[in-house]
Amino acid sequence: ACAEDICAEDFCACVEVSFLSFRDCKEKIKLQNGIAQGNDHESRKIPSAFVGTDRVCKPCPRRWKLFDSKCYYFSADKLNWTDSRTACRKQGADLVIINSRNEQEFITNQTNGKSYWIGLTDMAEEGVWRWVDNRSLNETLRYWNDKQPDLRQKKQDCVFANPKAKGLTTWHDHHCSTNIYRICEVNAQSL
Repeated sequence: ACAEDICAEDFCACVEVSFLSFRDCKEKIKLQNGIAQGNDHESRKIPSAFVGTDRVCKPCPRRWKLFDSKCYYFSADKLNWTDSRTACRKQGADLVIINSRNEQEFITNQTNGKSYWIGLTDMAEEGVWRWVDNRSLNETLRYWNDKQPDLRQKKQDCVFANPKAKGLTTWHDHHCSTNIYRICEVNAQSL
């Protein structure tokens, strides 16, 4: 796969992100520049039919981060949980749904000391945690911090990732009306 770190901020020359190897990505970049290296290490011109095509992909918009075929937006502004979800949806995304340990590690490593809303809530039924796509929380993929969720306090129906937590157990339930940063998520190339 074409890794995020080989792509410039606004540019990635990989058309099929999940299928191209690093070498293929480099070749795509060379093709976009109109030059390729032959086996004898001499530059040769690419036929004009291949030059100037607009097949450069941008798997994620500017200021979004690519990870495992998804794009993530870590907001710079704070909103309550409901307004955070609305803001994500206006961008064609939704609040992040954590589907794997690797994704939780990625999220945890990106928070930079800030708290972020994620797409987990028990608003519909107290103690029954659901993701924004209405799927129930998978009991094997839970990253609650110590003593969380603390159902002793009513109306803590929304979940944020707490950067002060140790390891991957960053989830805290909290009052949905609190203004916190948000993480939006969308499949790469869906925007």
